[in-house]
Amino acid sequence: MTSSGQEPEITFALASEADLRGVAELDLLVTGQAKPEFWASNLARTVTGDTSTFIIARHGSKIVGLILGTIGAWEFGSPATGWVHAIFVHPDFRNRGIASELLAEIKTFFSGRGINTIRTMLHVDDKLLMSFFRFHGLSAGPYVELEATID
Repeated sequence: MTSSGQEPEITFALASEADLRGVAELDLLVTGQAKPEFWASNLARTVTGDTSTFIIARHGSKIVGLILGTIGAWEFGSPATGWVHAIFVHPDFRNRGIASELLAEIKTFFSGRGINTIRTMLHVDDKLLMSFFRFHGLSAGPYVELEATID
């Protein structure tokens, strides 16, 4: 609560180095893995270039959501596309529109750079994210991921 007794608003901003600990803590809570090096390297990429973004949602001083994305033209003739690499919302803050606002923020980032297609990749069993992205208009694209284990 604020000093006026009202709950703080959710605010959105570009991530900074000071946010990395809170990001790793949120990652640990949501995925079970903290990956501080992953977040630091992605933050460095957003600071040094114009093709990546890392946006956080904050409730007071607490990081309650994030989205990470890049613009890339990938193999097999794929044109430049906006890729969402990660999106999380703290479980206690879900169903408040935070993820939708994060997605809107990253779409603005991409479209401001001439990108009109957005993609992501998620596990086929991740029903929560699958439902979220489908609700926001994403559907199966023209590419298929293939994989094999290396013996």
